Amino acid sequence: SVPIHFQLLDATYLLSPAVEGIPGPRTSPVPVVRLFGVTQAGNSIMCDVYGFIPYFYIPAPPELAEKDCEHYRR
Repeated sequence: SVPIHFQLLDATYLLSPAVEGIPGPRTSPVPVVRLFGVTQAGNSIMCDVYGFIPYFYIPAPPELAEKDCEHYRR
């Protein structure tokens, strides 16, 4: 396949049915990142990115103890 280069203008996400053969979660619905942009030739483009696994990251302060984790789980 040939890579497509484009300038990213906007991004959003949606939930979609799982697609056989695509990496990522197998149970529907699956998250899909949707990118909107423009190619070097000036054509509009939309790119659906499957296989993305969303996450939430919080850097832990050095003094964080196991007993403090319940606060973040809630």
